[in-house]
Amino acid sequence: MCVEYPGIDVYLATHAKLVVPPKRVYGAYADDPRYRERMQHHIREALGGRREIELGEDGFPFDEALAPPSD
Repeated sequence: MCVEYPGIDVYLATHAKLVVPPKRVYGAYADDPRYRERMQHHIREALGGRREIELGEDGFPFDEALAPPSD
């Protein structure tokens, strides 16, 4: 899982073919200087500062620090 777009504006512009991602890989906008600050904000807030996380079969992160509390 990764942050793919810096905002709904870029998401819509990309799908309308008004903006082209810098590379054809997930999370490519994080490397684009125009969107780097917004992407870094989402990466900090949504993924705890990680650019991407891998999810297990149960849909939860492998990283224990990101996993939900167990009952």
